[in-house]
Amino acid sequence: MTRLTVRLAGHGDVAPVKKRVNGYVVTLVITALSLGSSWSHVLQIRGKAPWSGSFWRAAMESLYRDYAIIGGPVDIAAILVTWWLAWMLRRSGDFRWALTAAVLLTVAFVVVWVGFVAPINSVFATWTPDTVPADWTRWRDRWELCHAVIAALKLVAFAALAIGATEGQAGGRVGGQVGG
Repeated sequence: MTRLTVRLAGHGDVAPVKKRVNGYVVTLVITALSLGSSWSHVLQIRGKAPWSGSFWRAAMESLYRDYAIIGGPVDIAAILVTWWLAWMLRRSGDFRWALTAAVLLTVAFVVVWVGFVAPINSVFATWTPDTVPADWTRWRDRWELCHAVIAALKLVAFAALAIGATEGQAGGRVGGQVGG
């Protein structure tokens, strides 16, 4: 039985192109989900600003429960698939900057979360709606700012991935040199 190999504009087999496209699609979808949860934090800032401390703390229990249960694993998956894609395409010279930027930005948003958000979350965990301290808005505002920074980092990482996925499509190439 003869195997038919399809070639694109003399650039190589279709299989590497399909692998690259699939890698970008999976990475973009998971990264978009991660970005969405961070962007939702930004969209809520103004709406929650007038809330009292006790109402804000009580609402946090129901609003953010799924962020930890679902959002955390999605963030980890976004990091892992971005790194996986960079590893998979490491020998492709074209658009390496986009993947490098995306990987570095995933590291940056983890650093912001671990260094700033997680410690503030630990402080929040000691509060109840009845024990919110007088300076609670200082903590809330810092927490919101850190989430906005994370959303911005994720947005730029997503844009870098999108650029890497779309650049070089002319002539049958996707994200750089096929098969190289």
